[in-house]
This record gives sequence, structure tokens and C-alpha cells, in this order.
Amino acid sequence: MLLPQAILLALLQPAPVIQQPTAGPRVTLVRAAVPESAFPASAAEAATDGAADAEAALRSAWDRGEGATAMRALVEATAASESAQSAAAAAARSTDGWPGLWVARIEHFEKVRGLGLRVRPHYDLSADAREGRAAIVSHVHVALGPLRGWLSASGAMAPASVSNVRLVFDDFWISADTPTPRPAPPDGPAADMSVVDRLTRVVGRAAFFESLGTFPVDYADLDRGLVSFRFPPLNSCIVAQRAPDGEPPRRVTDL
Repeated sequence: MLLPQAILLALLQPAPVIQQPTAGPRVTLVRAAVPESAFPASAAEAATDGAADAEAALRSAWDRGEGATAMRALVEATAASESAQSAAAAAARSTDGWPGLWVARIEHFEKVRGLGLRVRPHYDLSADAREGRAAIVSHVHVALGPLRGWLSASGAMAPASVSNVRLVFDDFWISADTPTPRPAPPDGPAADMSVVDRLTRVVGRAAFFESLGTFPVDYADLDRGLVSFRFPPLNSCIVAQRAPDGEPPRRVTDL
């Protein structure tokens, strides 16, 4: 019953009066002047801006304490630009800008944190008398339950090929859970080495394969002290930051 009543009421309503439009003031549309600098001049410039944003995000992620696993996507986004690729290749061609103590975060170690393993890797690089090389000492503090201590190795870093560096280690030793690692034990036929030091050196040299020592450099800002490279056998991302001058290697703290 409601529908017929609605129709009836509609018919009884007075017809609407349609007014003719009257001439009003003329409106002139003015195109706002936008500076050309507000838009990227090219796709290359847009890509550069995106890489700069990714680089800033990468630094921010490091400062927040993010691991290499979380930073990997930022590294890949940053490394996509031609300028980043050129900088990485330049860093790989020369060891001049590398000296210092680098604190690293390594993806494949982060993936086994569920087992209780904690590591804090350091790479101490210094100038080498041999041209084109840098001396390197690796100190890794390891904590696995009650087992804690330092695993150390020394050798050299040298350019390998385009955007690759090669690490070769030829000496290995361990230290107790001291605040900082001890230096390498003495070498030579007359060196007074403990049985543990001799065994560690022999096992380390036997277990190290030079074919595993080539690392592609994905990102490098040596002036500001942040680099990223990969360990190809495990496709593992490694991000490292240069520590302040004089700072020693430190033990794991996030237990």
C-alpha cells in the first residue's frame, strides 16, 4: 500500500521551476608555475633519488641495531643505482680506503640464533707493505650457552676482480672469554707455542680453502664507514661499519 501512496503524493507536488542561468563573472583559470626542479629530469635522476633514500634507510637500520637479514633488502635497493655500483667497484679495486676496525653483522649467523649462538665479528685492516694488499685480522667473539671465547685469524685482503675482494687467512688462534682478544701467538721454529695453539693453527690452515675467500662488494661508502659484501657459498649478506679510532673489539652483549 505504501507504493501507490508515494506515487500519488509525487503527482500532487508542484512542478519545480527551472531558472535559466544568468551570466556571471567570467572565471579565468591560471596555471600555477611549478619549478622544473620539482620533478626528476629523467628516469636516471628518479632512480638516484630512490637509491639515496635506500642508503639513508640502510644507515638508519644499522643505527637501530637491525641485523644483516633485515638490512639485505636495503642493501639491494641501494646497490641498484649506477653510482653505488661504481663506488663498490672502486672500493674493491683498492685497499687504500679500508684500514680500521670494522664491526660486522652476518646473515648466516643470525639464522641460527634459535640455537642460542651469538657472535660479534670484527675485521681489523691495516696497510700492508705488499702493494695492493691490506693486512687483516679477524676476531669473532662467540657465545653458546656457557661456552664463550674468541676465534681469531690473520692474513691479507686484496682485489680479486671487478667488485670482488679476496680474503686469505694463514694463521689461526683462540682466546679465552677476556674483554678483548689476545694477539697472535709467536711464530717460527723456535717459538714457544702451547699444544692448543699448535693444534688450532694446524686445523685452521687445513680447514681454510682459498676458493671460499672471494667476496663480492655490494655497497661501499668508505668515507662514512659502511660497507656490505656477500659470502657466495651461503648467499649470506654481511654488513659492516667502521668503529671509531682506537676502539677495541668487544664481546657479545645481547645474550
